[in-house]
Amino acid sequence: MFGPSPDQIAARSQLEQFVHPKITEILTRQIALARARPDIEAVILDAALLLEAGWRHLCDAVVFIDTSLEQRLARVAKGRGWTRDDLRLREESQLPLEKKRKEADYVLENFGDGQGGLSRLEEVYARILSSAR
Repeated sequence: MFGPSPDQIAARSQLEQFVHPKITEILTRQIALARARPDIEAVILDAALLLEAGWRHLCDAVVFIDTSLEQRLARVAKGRGWTRDDLRLREESQLPLEKKRKEADYVLENFGDGQGGLSRLEEVYARILSSAR
């Protein structure tokens, strides 16, 4: 198995240098609009590249949901039609999972049916809301 070529890596980098600042502008505006509305209690960014793109400063907290390789593979195979190699290539092009764990304010393990993970996520969500107020 081979990873992306140097040309592919350079092309992705060039694309990200153009796209990420634009997305940062949009996110910043949208978050400011949401904070101005009393009926919105939170904005949640679900972004695999949150740390790589430099969006951490936009967040009150970063939550890393840890799942097994097999669970991640089953989810992307079902939802996106990815193969094991597709997932591997995507994950190899991002920060290592261990680094994401270390950078997160909260790490939630979701190795079961999802219900325990959902309960822990609700607890963390409440904690983040109370500390942001």
